[in-house]
Amino acid sequence: MAKVKLQQQKSYELWYWGYYDRLPECTQLLVKPVVVPPETREQMLSNKSNVRYYRFIVDDGEEMLVARDCVQSLHQIYGKGGA
Repeated sequence: MAKVKLQQQKSYELWYWGYYDRLPECTQLLVKPVVVPPETREQMLSNKSNVRYYRFIVDDGEEMLVARDCVQSLHQIYGKGGA
């Protein structure tokens, strides 16, 4: 996976729907700390965007793609590790 420069970027909590490990036919609401690339933030805020997946940066710079319809909310993290 591609590595990206994480310095001077805001941290967020991404809430999204994903599959439940114990029952693969069921989904659950998951949360993960992410960095949101500027192009993803613009796509999320645009009424004209027709992307099917949003790109987020997780862990040590790895890319994570989440289907647009699975994203529940995004909350900026303030303080330690955040903006």
